[in-house]
Amino acid sequence: MLRKKGISLIPSQEAPTELHFEVATGYRPCKAGGISADGSFGQAIDIETLKETGMLSPIGKASFIEGAASVAFRESRAQVFASGNVNGRSENEKELKKLMRIVELSVRRALLCQGCGVCVGHCEHNAIEMKEKKVRIKENCIHCGACIEVCPLVKFI
Repeated sequence: MLRKKGISLIPSQEAPTELHFEVATGYRPCKAGGISADGSFGQAIDIETLKETGMLSPIGKASFIEGAASVAFRESRAQVFASGNVNGRSENEKELKKLMRIVELSVRRALLCQGCGVCVGHCEHNAIEMKEKKVRIKENCIHCGACIEVCPLVKFI
């Protein structure tokens, strides 16, 4: 009924000029086993941009539902919500910290990409293309992550 009336429950956000991220609750044991963490960008995240750019693919297999994205990294998993919240779960704290970090960097890349193309040159698998002055990760991405930390947007944060 909400869709018929043009009302969305998913927060919307204009393209940000900067993003701040912090793990809000720290790393703690999860009832289901392993370690979990909650983080936040403190503002709404455009999940459609995450999907269109494919920026979660270098981390691992990504899937999308309305208002949320999920990505698997080895045996770990993270969810990014349109509200700007990020939840992660892993078997150990070291792996979870790495996952939360690369999710943060990948969201930054998706939302703040300036189209410089540095990552294109670092992809040995020809899985990155430039479209409309923005980077897009193609379906043949093997999830190696080589393009993530070479991005000038994230290299020095």
